[in-house]
Parts: sequence; C-alpha cells; structure tokens
Amino acid sequence: MLIKNLKTLSITKERKDLLTILDHGIKQVLPANIIKNHLTYNKKNQTLTIHPQQPQSSPQQTPLSFPRKQESISLLLDSRLHGNDIKKRLFIIGCGKATGLMAKTIEEIIPPNLITAGTIITNVTYKTKKIQQIKATHPIPNKAGVIGTQAILELKAKYHITANDTILCLISGGGSALMPCPVPEISLIQKQNITKSLLSCGANITEINTIRKHLSQTKGGKLAEHFAPAKIITLILSDVLGNDLSSIASGPTASDPSTFQDCLDILAKYNLSTKIATSINKYFNNGLKGQHPDTPKKLTNTTNIIIGDNNIALTAMSEKADTLGYKPLIITSNLNCSVETAAEKYLKTLKLKTTTPKTIYLLSTEPTVTLPQNSGQGGRNQHTMALLLNHLKKQNIQFTATSIGTDGQDYIKEAAGAIIDNATVSKLVEKEIDIESYISRFDSYNLFKKIDNCLIETGPTSTNICDLVILSNNT
Repeated sequence: MLIKNLKTLSITKERKDLLTILDHGIKQVLPANIIKNHLTYNKKNQTLTIHPQQPQSSPQQTPLSFPRKQESISLLLDSRLHGNDIKKRLFIIGCGKATGLMAKTIEEIIPPNLITAGTIITNVTYKTKKIQQIKATHPIPNKAGVIGTQAILELKAKYHITANDTILCLISGGGSALMPCPVPEISLIQKQNITKSLLSCGANITEINTIRKHLSQTKGGKLAEHFAPAKIITLILSDVLGNDLSSIASGPTASDPSTFQDCLDILAKYNLSTKIATSINKYFNNGLKGQHPDTPKKLTNTTNIIIGDNNIALTAMSEKADTLGYKPLIITSNLNCSVETAAEKYLKTLKLKTTTPKTIYLLSTEPTVTLPQNSGQGGRNQHTMALLLNHLKKQNIQFTATSIGTDGQDYIKEAAGAIIDNATVSKLVEKEIDIESYISRFDSYNLFKKIDNCLIETGPTSTNICDLVILSNNT
C-alpha cells in the first residue's frame, strides 16, 4: 500500500474502504505503470513504439482531454550509421516529480546503450545508467534546478544535436519549479520570491505558469525552440485540470498563447505589482514594447503526448469502489475553484439525498489558496477538509470524506492529505478544539495532529496528477 498509516486510520470499515480506493487510484498513475502501458521496444528490429492513449468517455465521466486523436509513433533506435552516414541518435531530457521513475522505467524498456545521453530534473531521484538525474526542490526553485537546466541546454552543443536526432522529453507536474532558468535580467532569488507570492495570493496554476513562462529561458515552448530543428517527442503525465499542454510544467515543449500583457494583468489582479522586484515589472513592460521576445506561438518540431492524467485515476477508483460494494459516481475531473468554494461544494454534495445505498462521490481538483501573513502548516487538501469539518460540525449528516495530493506531499512532506468523519466531529467537541482559529491561521496540519487519526501519510509517490477526493454520506 502507498498509504503507510492505512491500518491506523482505518478505525471504521468505510474509512478503510475509501483509503483503499484512493490508494488504488494513485497506483494506476505511477510512472512505471504508465510508461509500460505506452512504450514497447522490439528487440529484433530495435524499434521503440509509443502508443498514445486515445480519448474515452462514459456517462459518469468527464471525457479525457487530449488535443486530438494521435497515431502510434515508431522510432528506430540503432547505434549503427544509417543512409549517407547519418547517425540517428536518441536523447532523453525532462523535468517533474514523476520523471525520475519515468526515466528509470524507460531504461528498463530500452537498452541503455541505445540512449546517447540525457538529463532530467526531479525531486526524487533513481539510479539510471545513461540518463543523469539531478535533484532539485519544489515548489520553490533552487540553484540545483538552475544547474540541472543548464546541463539540459548544454546537451545541444556538447553532442552537436541536429535535425537527424530525436529527443524524448519527459514532463510531469512540478516541472515548472524543478527546471528554473531565469532570463538574464531576473535573478533566481527574485524568481523564488515571486513564486512564493503567487502560491499564497490565490492565483491558479495557469496564472502562476503564465508568469513563470515569461521569466524563463525554457518554459512556454522555449525548450523546444532551443533544441530545434531536432525532433522532440514529449511524454506528459498531466497535473493540470483540463490537460492544457501550455500549462503542464509551464509547457516547455508546447506553443504558448499567453503574452506579456497577461503577466501584467495577473500582477494587477492580485495586487502584486508593488510587492515584487521592480526588475520584473520592468522586464514585462519592456517585453510589451517588443524589447524582449515573447514565448513562441507556433512550434514545428514537437509532438506532445499525454500518457496519464486524473481521469485514469478516477476510472480506476470507480472500478475499485465497485468491487468493494459501493456505487461510485464521478462528479467531475475538473473542479477549479478556491479551497473555500471547494469545501462548500463538498458539503452540498454530502447533503444530496439518494435512493441508491452506498453511493460515493469521486472527483479531482486542485483548489487555490490565499494565505494570510504568518500562516501555519498544512496544504490545500488538509485545509479543505478542515473547512468541510467546520461546516459539518453544525450538520446532522452521517459522512466520511477524504482528500489527497497524489504526489504524497500536501505542500508539506509530513502529510499527503486528510480523512474525516463523524468520529472526527466528536473528537473536535470532546477536546474543545477551536477549529476556526486553526482555519484562520491556515494551520490544518496541527489541527489534525491534535484531533488524531486524520492525516494521511504516503511520502513522495513519484507521480503527480492533481488532487483526488472521495465523499460519502453513508446512505
């Protein structure tokens, strides 16, 4: 089991079942499983075939979001010379929380001697033979990420990469922070500070990444632009609601529709213009005047393939719930709102009257957070469950609810999320805990530590496909 404290948290059968369902969903999007499902290698003719997953839908499920139907891609991976003495080489690059395990799995599929070289940046590294793995930090970028990004960019000159070569790029959630490469006018510290501000002001992931892309030399399609004219095939494990290619890891190999004007509008929206480095404001304004190049609006050397997302996890959770005797209903894979609105929607769902016994509601989200100064410890999953708990202490509803970050770290490494039920309400009253004071400080981690039997522990899972939620009103 990925959930390390499942036994401790399973004080009721329903708690155990819901956590088992969550665990099963995350397992289906672990990089090893995803890569093996989409890549095959034919040893006889030394051909790697990539099998894109095609869009599917069901009456209960939001359709999978892929840009278009894609055909399988076959690559000849031969270390010998071909035609006119032109060597067709394979390089592997990438960034994200899942890419360490993605790279390791690829080396188990492809003989490492057929990989010329490669570098990926991740927060959890694995031993690989030909692909260098560099450990950096998330969600705030650090110097190790800058060094790793430079190592990726230097591959082009070091190996004289040309149009005859193929680059397999691995991308997953977390890549924006893990592959920092600030434009020369902006320092790493300034980029760290604006990242902190964006994460705490309530900006959504698309807005955060719009800023990141315009302060970067690799994001927003610039990585693909750097390696042109080499052919780039990008395998993507999506953590973005709706699977917007330009937002996942800030779209290093995807064309970008956002502009410098969008950046200035976002700063104004969240009143950040006067709170950030003046050099950032100056850079955006000069970019608007055409003094800096905008992100590429069209790329001709890239093929982007989404190989995994939250819909895969939700489908697997639904199937697992069915085997445990529940009637699962996937209500959305794309809940995009604040933590406060999410909690209100969960409460409304739990109030639903159903004639079908043992109905449970499954959904995926990534709610935004606006932090106060001197906030406590916790993450959006824990905070949303705290808000929901506060609502439910005033309601006469039998319930169990749980929310988890699929990367195993709900902003802090100590917890992946939380699970609550009527017993949690009873403990809240019994211990005379002032829940609203914890909520106002955004200190959900310490709230649930005091209540006990709420915090879900997994440690890093090496995947990342948004947050998963299960709600049950025990009917």
